[in-house]
Amino acid sequence: VRKNADIAVVCRDLRMFRAELVELSAKYTHVIFVPTGGAFPTYGAQMGVDGVTVCLSGLTASGRRYSYSSMMTDEPWTFEMFAPRMKTLQAFSEHPGLRESFLMFWLAPQKRIAWTDDATWKRFADNLRVLARVGAAAGMKGYFIDCEDYPKTRQFFYDPKQDAMDFDAARLLARQRGRELFTGLFAEHSNAAVLSFWFFTLCERYAWQRDPAACVRRERDLWPAFLNGILDVMTPQAKFVDGNEWAYYNCYAEKEDFHTKAFYAWHSALGLVEPENRRRYKAQLSVSFGFYIDMFTGGKAYYYPPAEDGSYM
Repeated sequence: VRKNADIAVVCRDLRMFRAELVELSAKYTHVIFVPTGGAFPTYGAQMGVDGVTVCLSGLTASGRRYSYSSMMTDEPWTFEMFAPRMKTLQAFSEHPGLRESFLMFWLAPQKRIAWTDDATWKRFADNLRVLARVGAAAGMKGYFIDCEDYPKTRQFFYDPKQDAMDFDAARLLARQRGRELFTGLFAEHSNAAVLSFWFFTLCERYAWQRDPAACVRRERDLWPAFLNGILDVMTPQAKFVDGNEWAYYNCYAEKEDFHTKAFYAWHSALGLVEPENRRRYKAQLSVSFGFYIDMFTGGKAYYYPPAEDGSYM
């Protein structure tokens, strides 16, 4: 009991947290609560959640390491690599508290990949297709994309020296790579939900301007083009879930900030979505908001503290 004392506190408080969220969101027909991060192991229904994010890593047949965090540059993945884990992964979709679980992968290479490197992008696309095949076979809800640039490689920003082309050509190529990567994912898992803490919300500062496209060009940002590539190949059954990581930094319910953020995702961001993708975007977008809940463990080592008035909401 002592060993799991902190876990018990987390589970109890997460039930309270979930109850508050459900009460606040009573007007919505379907509310999903999915914790992610190393601080929260998988305790399923004990935490009152709907699913978790699952990170896959291990060794290939040749003894080389593979990982969700290095999939962009790993040697080729195969479906057979995951055969020993399939029963465990399938158990997620069978568990009442884990049916909305996601497989995670990073879009943040340790070394910037040249947009013209066809071989590396194809290998990544093939690895992603294998991941999707695994996820579909396991009954996973979809895929959680962590696009934060932890290695500081600025993969999704145009670099005239490294890219050896003008911005317009790089933008078209970034969109092409988005199509190439996700064509295989949706072919294997046509009704997948694709979730990230940031999709177009990462570009919020552009959308509020009079000319969003000019801002994207000025900042040399290739992320909107890449996202349009994903939208190009989305199947009608798929979902595009923008988690808006900015929300837990500066949103306050009493100021209706969450409504403002949702309005941005559904409406203002359309300035960054290509005209041919807008109907699909509006029909298949879901909006989500992140909350740091590590303060519920009761310690002082939380990443994001409670509000000044002591409220956890």
